Amino acid sequence: MESLITSWLDAAMPSGEQISCRTLVDKDLPFYIKNSFLALARKRIKLGPQFSQENGESTGINSREVKEAREKLLSALPMTVQFNRADVELCISNALKIRHNLLLQPRQALTAFFFRKKTESPKRLLLRLIGSFGHDIPYLQELGHLIGNCIEDPISYDRFERMASGVQESLYEEQDRKTMNQEIDLLLDFFNSNGSLERPVLEDYLGMRGFKTDLLQPEEKKFWSRDEILDQLRSAKKVSRGFRIIFSDENYFKIYRQRIERQPPGPYPSIYDYLKGKDSKKFLRKLFKNDKTAFNEFISKVDRVSRWRDAKQIIDWELEKRRVDPYSKEAVRIGDVVFAKFFSKGDYS
Repeated sequence: MESLITSWLDAAMPSGEQISCRTLVDKDLPFYIKNSFLALARKRIKLGPQFSQENGESTGINSREVKEAREKLLSALPMTVQFNRADVELCISNALKIRHNLLLQPRQALTAFFFRKKTESPKRLLLRLIGSFGHDIPYLQELGHLIGNCIEDPISYDRFERMASGVQESLYEEQDRKTMNQEIDLLLDFFNSNGSLERPVLEDYLGMRGFKTDLLQPEEKKFWSRDEILDQLRSAKKVSRGFRIIFSDENYFKIYRQRIERQPPGPYPSIYDYLKGKDSKKFLRKLFKNDKTAFNEFISKVDRVSRWRDAKQIIDWELEKRRVDPYSKEAVRIGDVVFAKFFSKGDYS
């Protein structure tokens, strides 16, 4: 881990005593490291009380304009925060440790973050961490959807465990191991390891997902290439498949998985058929900051694809580029609207 921290530190701040948050987030760095810089910058910004009118007197001030101006200010101010090298190293170290834990043992990592000393946690905190450090990890994507649709808030430890167990059982049951292929690629990218992973890393990864760690044969082999790992996974057996977890969100979970895996055949309607006036205005204002050209280009791009997975990737890229919380109300809603283009003639819109 120390070598990874040093490598990214040199890439982020090769020289100089001070560097702005804007300069850092404009560099070619992983999104989770950039989010760590933004989190520290926002923490250091101290804003005074909001403007208020005395005695209720009318001043002719347009409250909407004031609100929009304040939102722009809140967005711009963190970019001006200056960091020294120690700050940058701390952000990178924290980001890498969190990302490492979420890649290898996401269920245990979230439990340690939010339930070690308490029995419940607000939904927004769970979703914020998933969005900032793990929105591209399949296990966390699935769990995030369940958490976002959970009526309970704050979420109790027992409810979290039921949802986390259900996601784990569903994702890693498929024989083709598509999810695990994606996660192995994310691990290889994280460690920048020239196409191979160390045995202890793989053992942690497999153990969390319910597989026997002794499937990695021969035992003396220390490094495993991507192809070797996938060959092992094709014949891997789960530790236990004789149980089924039942919980109150199970029906939703079954429906959600079917919606993702079984896209009905086309032709599909236009996305414009599902863009209602109210939704369109909110997306334009909240997600695209009233940039009509960018909004129209995005909608046109989504409308041209023929697979939900491709459309979802376009949405994810756009949200990340605009630094939008993927679990914010508008971000989730635009996903639902686009989803309606491909499934059940818009029944989910």
